[in-house]
Amino acid sequence: PKIAIGSALDPLRGRRILALEDLGPEELLVTLPIDATLYVDLAADSGPPEAMADLASWWARNTRSSIRLAAALAWDRDNFGPYLGMLPELEDIEAPWRWGEEDLRFLSEQVANRARTRGKALDAAHAELVEAGLGDRVPREVFLRAHHAVASRAFSGETPSLSGGVFLGLGAGSLGLAAVAAIAGQASPGDAAIGATVAVAACGAAAAFSTGPGVLSLLPFVDQVNHASGPPPALQADPLKRCWELRAGRSYKAGDEVVISYGKKDSDSLLLQHGFIEEENPCDAVELPLPGGLSDSTMLAFEEAGVTQLRCLVSGEVVPVGGDVPSKALLEAIPGAIQAAEVQESDDDVRRLASTPRRAELILQWRCQHRRVLAAVKQRRGIS
Repeated sequence: PKIAIGSALDPLRGRRILALEDLGPEELLVTLPIDATLYVDLAADSGPPEAMADLASWWARNTRSSIRLAAALAWDRDNFGPYLGMLPELEDIEAPWRWGEEDLRFLSEQVANRARTRGKALDAAHAELVEAGLGDRVPREVFLRAHHAVASRAFSGETPSLSGGVFLGLGAGSLGLAAVAAIAGQASPGDAAIGATVAVAACGAAAAFSTGPGVLSLLPFVDQVNHASGPPPALQADPLKRCWELRAGRSYKAGDEVVISYGKKDSDSLLLQHGFIEEENPCDAVELPLPGGLSDSTMLAFEEAGVTQLRCLVSGEVVPVGGDVPSKALLEAIPGAIQAAEVQESDDDVRRLASTPRRAELILQWRCQHRRVLAAVKQRRGIS
């Protein structure tokens, strides 16, 4: 083998995939049989796999593909035992939907609310499984661990026509990041199209059941590779060989961590979806609510445009979210929005009051990246 899972566990990034020798960009790292993968259709009106027919009623009420795929993985845990064994234990998941209020208080209200919403959705989805008498088939702890794997590491994209789990398409297709190689939640099915290329593989747990081209897929071991901003992953599906192939995509020295890009994600998205922060993230951005105290004419301009948020980019640019507003209104709003965002409890309070030292470190990393973005805006705008 040319790569292996490192023995040391990074407290904030989990397991690492390491190069065992010097690697060039074209080196083949992983060959994954299609039968070792699992996917669900992205279409809301699709049904569960035939082998999971007991989930049909629950499936119809819970239309989020990430929740469906988590339930499917937990249901078929006997077949995917080795994969589940690679996933973090529940207590090691640092995504904020796992946090209590003592930690969420240190995040922005927007991020904290999104975390609360996800946590409540998962609780409600599993409560429905219990009410339907399916709690033993989909245990809560396995369901939550599976959901974290799906939300943080599943690929969205397209599949060719399938029959009984067998590819009918010809030739190999590439998984391009801007289109279909995005980690779950990064790209919509429409964004995922690459003409007629193959993008996501078939289901190993049951016969293929896709009613349309959009799927959400787990690719075991491939999805254990950690993130670093950069070029798209060199990942290809070959319908004739019935396998996925992951190539290095860049050069590595022996002992280097092998990484792929999960897409252009800011620190809020990385924290919420994956439970980590990338330092010096070139894609970072911070969304801020409009400040109080704006003039009537400025407030009217924002209201007419339907804008309630400003997106600050690490480049120092600021853009309104969801509409266009006159530059004069934007210039008035920026200083107050930044000033309001800078009012927060001290870093010493985070270290003292966060539930665990590891979580405190993660919160401080998140804050550091936010401050970096706001500093860039202040410098570009000449705000003291």
